[in-house]
Amino acid sequence: MPLEPLPTLVGGPTTIMSKHSNELSRFSVMSCLLLCILLTACSMPLRLDWLQVASPTPTVEVNCAYTWASEPRPELTTELQAALEAAGLEGVKAQAEAIGETSCGEFGWESTHYEVALWVDSFDDREALGNLFKRTLTVLNTFTTNPSDSITVIFNSGEENISGVEDFIIGLANGDLADARHEAESKSGEALFEVLLWISGEQTPAP
Repeated sequence: MPLEPLPTLVGGPTTIMSKHSNELSRFSVMSCLLLCILLTACSMPLRLDWLQVASPTPTVEVNCAYTWASEPRPELTTELQAALEAAGLEGVKAQAEAIGETSCGEFGWESTHYEVALWVDSFDDREALGNLFKRTLTVLNTFTTNPSDSITVIFNSGEENISGVEDFIIGLANGDLADARHEAESKSGEALFEVLLWISGEQTPAP
């Protein structure tokens, strides 16, 4: 029995091989593209900016210690000077300054200090010194309204006293100032001056 010829494949062997080659080529191209994408992604820096949390600003502690300080009070000085001159006191010079504490550049007022310099002929006449102080204190009483206020009265004669200086200073504050006011209500002249020396703890001027 004669053999029958094998059926001829559609497209022939060449056509089938061509299709397989095209599929392999497309697969190779896609593989290369995928590999390039992966390599590019790995070589790029990882950006995690969106994960970063802002660091808190460090707090700087400033240690501002409190220290005693004073500031001039020019307007109050002018008022005091005018009041003393209006009271008939001649050759007088006044000054007022605020006393308090300062911290970190801020000044806190606590009291006011008043200074009055008086020109006198001599330290010998204690009667005149006492009366001069009383007239000065009368004016200062209208300014020293704060219990913490203080005063300094300077007698200047141009001659040396027992301490070897040309002025004599009586400084009064707080309780001492209150005592001087009380004594001035009933005393004057030399009697008041002697009490002032005892209250302020100052040395007696040269006779």
